[in-house]
Amino acid sequence: MRLRGGIAAIALSFLVAMPDGGVAAAKLPVVRVGMGDSQPPYLIAGRGGGIEYGIIEGTLTLAGYRLEPYFAPLARMHALYRAHALDAAATVTESSGLPGYYSQPYIAYHIAAISLAESGFRIENVADLAGHSIATFQTARVQISDAFRQMADANERYQEMSPQSLRNNLLYAHRVDIVIGDPVIFRYANRELPTSIDTTQPLAIHPIFPPHPFKLAFADQHVRDAFDRALPRFLASEAYRELQRRYDWTPPPLR
Repeated sequence: MRLRGGIAAIALSFLVAMPDGGVAAAKLPVVRVGMGDSQPPYLIAGRGGGIEYGIIEGTLTLAGYRLEPYFAPLARMHALYRAHALDAAATVTESSGLPGYYSQPYIAYHIAAISLAESGFRIENVADLAGHSIATFQTARVQISDAFRQMADANERYQEMSPQSLRNNLLYAHRVDIVIGDPVIFRYANRELPTSIDTTQPLAIHPIFPPHPFKLAFADQHVRDAFDRALPRFLASEAYRELQRRYDWTPPPLR
């Protein structure tokens, strides 16, 4: 777990501008947030950063808390949250089955089916995924939709794995037919692939899912309430606009 300043610098300016503000900021109570695997440009482990990281960090700062992130594969992160080793779990919905108090949606991913254009697949709805080999992120089976879960349960060639770069590699190498994920994350992950992988192969993006809003699950209701109160302020802030500019990102609707 590691703390960094990041996008919260603008939010912290409200505290630093006050007498003893710097000291107050350093003494903010810590919230340990599990963030799953690194998913650039939304979550960037190591140095800490990314769109989603910045939203969580900035909102918690405005709420009077200090973010301490923990990056791990989603299944492990969820287990740690259930074991009370973490105070919150990011990028979840109630369908994840995690206990606790759920925040308002703070980010939306636009999940799609991604294939190689040369394959010529006609994917217009979830039912069209049947019979295809599929690679996707951990917990997708329960996170996306009931129809998707039913397809996954019936598909022997359905796999959940991380990181994103592994899924990209499998698609470009023709070892899976379809990757399910956010095209923004998919394209960013190409940077992590070796040069021997031909990432210039044209892709077909099949937008068969609506934007998928995500929430935080909090173990403490009071922290959740404080986050929810601060969220509209952060989404209207210059810090949020800076995130959009930095990552050339247009946020999908949260509702």
